[in-house]
Amino acid sequence: MREDETGTKGAVPVRRTLALWRELFALSWRRIPAATAATLSVLLLGVPATTGIALSLRTAVDGITTGDHDAAVLGAVCAACAYAATRTLNHTGRSLMIMSTEKLGLTDVHEGIHRDIATLEGLEHLERTDYLDRVTTVRTSAWAIVASMWSAIAIFTDVLQLVVLLLLLGTVSPWLLLLLPAAALPLWANARGQRLVNAAETDTAESHRLQRHLFKLGTRAATGKELRVAGAGEEIVRRQSAAFDDVVEGRYGARMRAAWLRAAGWTVFTLGFGGGLALVGHRTAQGLGTPGDLVLTITVAAALRQSVQQAVYRAAGAIDAMRLIGPYLWLRSYAAGQRARTTGTTPTPDALREGITLTDVSYVYPGTERRALDGISVTLPAGAVVAVVGEFGSGKTTLVKLLSKFYRPDEGRITVDGTDLGALDTDA
Repeated sequence: MREDETGTKGAVPVRRTLALWRELFALSWRRIPAATAATLSVLLLGVPATTGIALSLRTAVDGITTGDHDAAVLGAVCAACAYAATRTLNHTGRSLMIMSTEKLGLTDVHEGIHRDIATLEGLEHLERTDYLDRVTTVRTSAWAIVASMWSAIAIFTDVLQLVVLLLLLGTVSPWLLLLLPAAALPLWANARGQRLVNAAETDTAESHRLQRHLFKLGTRAATGKELRVAGAGEEIVRRQSAAFDDVVEGRYGARMRAAWLRAAGWTVFTLGFGGGLALVGHRTAQGLGTPGDLVLTITVAAALRQSVQQAVYRAAGAIDAMRLIGPYLWLRSYAAGQRARTTGTTPTPDALREGITLTDVSYVYPGTERRALDGISVTLPAGAVVAVVGEFGSGKTTLVKLLSKFYRPDEGRITVDGTDLGALDTDA
């Protein structure tokens, strides 16, 4: 697998993210069809509801100014109903999204993540630092991953609502369509800023894990006694402080750059927002529009600002989930690859008759050059008691891990009564 597609150091391709969201939506539809259909319906119904408020208010105001009392009353009643519907749909939509996310995320997805972590033969994903960073990230990310799928759907409805509102403004003056790029800029700035933050968190993940480990090492009773006896307390504090400073420096700088980007995006939108209102006010004063047009513009502009803000908030959540989606996709690919390698189907003997033989067995831990085991050849006779003795770092633990099929030899082979260890059924 390629690092930039499933790792944490590169951005996850959009096509893979969209494919995952489609998969999650299909799973949600199968597992909780009623809740899924209700959530989707509420999100879509919110699009015409906001437009109805603006159109109804324009009808009411124009009815008042022209003396058409029936139109004024009808417009006022429709505006009240549309407003009530908007509030109800917003509240119901949030509740349904949370409920649907919990039902799917905390059962199927959460269970799948922990099954992949706990049922693999090997231990690389629990010991290699580059793998462990991803496993640690994804271990508690099920809820957020499913929530990102619903956020993406909600962003689509937000964008659809923005388009409808802008088309409505275009009926007042085509110049108001220029608010479209002004509305898009905060979305772009927020997405760019969130990517900076995510990259900083990924780059400082190892330092963050190190400083947490050193903090626990120095504040727990069991390890605290050993540190005091060894006189290593000051050194542990120094290293923990240095790691913590690395994390703060990297993440604080990224968050400040993201904040400046967001501020610039909202500044441009605010200027465009004010310019649009001034234009419609001028047209109304010149007799080129009705008071209802002015009210519609103010209402739509306010709804536009709220829609942009909501889209930005949801986009931030979806983009933030990208740092979880990458490790999640990596874990699934890694687990599938490891299970594909597991070909052992030969029954395990009930008792050894000959013994276990290691022939020129060598092993190098990934990321290092030093061989933990180098050309080991030995026979462990059946029925014998064998002690594995050696200095720290001489390969005792590695040898036992190879015998337990936690790792596979890089060179050589291990046989059990003449049968290759890799061919034996692991569970047995």
